[in-house]
Amino acid sequence: MSRFRVIILCMKKKSANYLSLLLTAVLLILCLTGCGGTQSKSGASAEKEVAPSGGRTSAKLTVWMFNDMSTPGDYYITYWKNVEKETGYRITVRTYSTQQLKDKLKIGVATKELPDIFTVWGGSYPEFLFDARACTPVQNYLKESNTLFKESYLQTYTDGNNYIIPCFPEAYTVLLSNDNLLKKLGLSVPKNWEELMQFVRAVRQYNAVNGTDYTPMELGDKDNWAGDLLYSTIVNRIDPDAIENLAKGKIRLDSAPFRQACDRIRQLIAAGAFPKDFLEMGDTEAVENFSQGKALLMVNQSPILQYLQNNMGEDNFSVNPFPSCSSRHDKDYSQYNLAINYSLEPGLCINSYSNYKNEAAKACLKFADAVNRINVAEGGYIDITDKNIVAPLTIAKPTRQLREMLFYAKKESPYLYSLLKHPQADDFRSMTKKLYAGEYSTEVFLREGKKYLKFSQIKMKKSY
Repeated sequence: MSRFRVIILCMKKKSANYLSLLLTAVLLILCLTGCGGTQSKSGASAEKEVAPSGGRTSAKLTVWMFNDMSTPGDYYITYWKNVEKETGYRITVRTYSTQQLKDKLKIGVATKELPDIFTVWGGSYPEFLFDARACTPVQNYLKESNTLFKESYLQTYTDGNNYIIPCFPEAYTVLLSNDNLLKKLGLSVPKNWEELMQFVRAVRQYNAVNGTDYTPMELGDKDNWAGDLLYSTIVNRIDPDAIENLAKGKIRLDSAPFRQACDRIRQLIAAGAFPKDFLEMGDTEAVENFSQGKALLMVNQSPILQYLQNNMGEDNFSVNPFPSCSSRHDKDYSQYNLAINYSLEPGLCINSYSNYKNEAAKACLKFADAVNRINVAEGGYIDITDKNIVAPLTIAKPTRQLREMLFYAKKESPYLYSLLKHPQADDFRSMTKKLYAGEYSTEVFLREGKKYLKFSQIKMKKSY
């Protein structure tokens, strides 16, 4: 055989080997592509499968929910299983504490690794998510749904879009009282400031005589939340229009209502109204102390009623309006409620990077409609829709008292924190804690507080 023919044969063999390797590589790539699904820009689900029934495309959704004392009930977690069955979607629910979820949302929006659906709080809190275009506008989904949310739950953001599908009722400041301890000490819930101070002194005197250690008013401000809420509550009791007028620029932070509220806080501390370690104790521990019968009164938010009813018994505590803090409103103080969210209401958002926006919206609306029906039809709680759902004939006493407090209200005022932009809102909260700790005098608090009064431009609710 000639040398030339040998060279040709070798070249053919090598070409065949190269071709074989090339075909193998192509097949491997196609196989991996077909098995691996599509890659999302974020943490939202991107994989698609064929549902076992009907040949439908089944979405795989991930949901982030908070689950703590302020969750109305376990069904806010478990009902997603019902939604999964009704839709055929595969839904994975992950639960977190309030602070854990807030931390995860901050990280998720920065890294674009948010789930398909996530819970947000109301007021100015979710602005950073909207401004980062992390949420899908949902107004068209809301219009097409049969849920009929109340107008007050459909406030738009500054760009005219709705980004939240409501599923939580508005939260209000309430004064909770332990009825058994009141009876034991022979006391009643105070209705004005003088009665409140007398109440604190009476509890302290009872402790001194009987060797007990009951707390007149439970408070845990380690989280910078409960003390700030109490401050706004007292401002609202001095002047129900003060916080709204401050936001509109009609009055200043050093005006009488805010100055007097500082003085009221100092009076409570000096009288021994709070636990000795209230600055080192979190709100969760404070709620536990109250539920275990260690305190007579506690200021908190209305969503914890379900938790307390389950842990204390519905007949062992009551819901009351916080006492009047100004003689001007001694007669009608109970008709002015402080709304903790006030503008935007808490609910569910849909990741703008989700590959399943339509499916996520359908799931959220089913969930919102169902949990609201449970809230109202079974628990007699606040209805966030205009469906006129009938409440049960028998309603737990605390829930009934809350309904009455809202029914007879003349005005709904905003919680100051809910109106401030972030991070200024959190900075103001931290500064309020310095007032409680005695680090700031009234003058310093009012002067330094002005630095953080950067108000959100979200439209405020209309008064009653």
